[in-house]
Amino acid sequence: MALRDQPYFPLYIQDFMTDEKLIECSAAATGVYIRLMCIMHKSEHYGKILLKQKYKQTPEQIKNFASMVAKQMPYDIGVIFASLTELVDENVLQIEGDFLLQKRMIKDWEISNKRASAGQTGGKKTQEKGKHFASTFAKAKSEANTEYEDEDESEAVIEIKNTDAVKKKKEPREEIVNPFGVSGAKIWDAWKSYKRDEHGKSYKSAKTEQQAINQLYELSGGNPETALKIVQQSIANQWQGLFELKTIKNANQQPAKSLRESVKEEFKRRYPDSKHTID
Repeated sequence: MALRDQPYFPLYIQDFMTDEKLIECSAAATGVYIRLMCIMHKSEHYGKILLKQKYKQTPEQIKNFASMVAKQMPYDIGVIFASLTELVDENVLQIEGDFLLQKRMIKDWEISNKRASAGQTGGKKTQEKGKHFASTFAKAKSEANTEYEDEDESEAVIEIKNTDAVKKKKEPREEIVNPFGVSGAKIWDAWKSYKRDEHGKSYKSAKTEQQAINQLYELSGGNPETALKIVQQSIANQWQGLFELKTIKNANQQPAKSLRESVKEEFKRRYPDSKHTID
């Protein structure tokens, strides 16, 4: 977009504040200068003001310009004339023929036009490249589709099988339900580590592992402490499976007889007819 069409114009603050030429001008001249730049921004010739024929009333160009711009400024023509004189004398503005101009604005205008022209050229090249790419892509896609259609049917079957295998691999492993709850998690992990490290074995599926942990639950009667002893028993004996505790098997045995009872039985065996008894 051309600078003239913008609702603003570039004002380089640092340059404006430190311009040695402008510093020499009065406050009134500075105010007139800002107004003039606004007029130049909207001018047909950017950065310039063309003196119209009807305002060429005197041989003094500054006076003629002051008369013309006075209608566009809220200042007295005398203030405008004095300010224009200061600005031209300090070379802030220049008069060339019938033009009052500001060189920095003209330079900005030229740079803006060059960038706009370059942007249009670049845009056209990009569009051409895009059209060429789209055409090439469509052609390549068509050729590829034809090639795929001519492939042997067996290759398509192999592709389907491979896809099914990938899907199977991606299926998530079923979760194991530990009937002992949180308290039995460490016990079961210890058992699996033992099987893996000592025997190089692990449960092939979630189903077989679930069956094994259910077996431990039944053997222990659902007691985590008993389950721990069962696991410790298998590890101590280098067993590959889980078995009922030996101590549980002996729980139903008769308690050992006392010495007195043993003596009584022995006396009765030796002297069955004796009337004596041992108390």
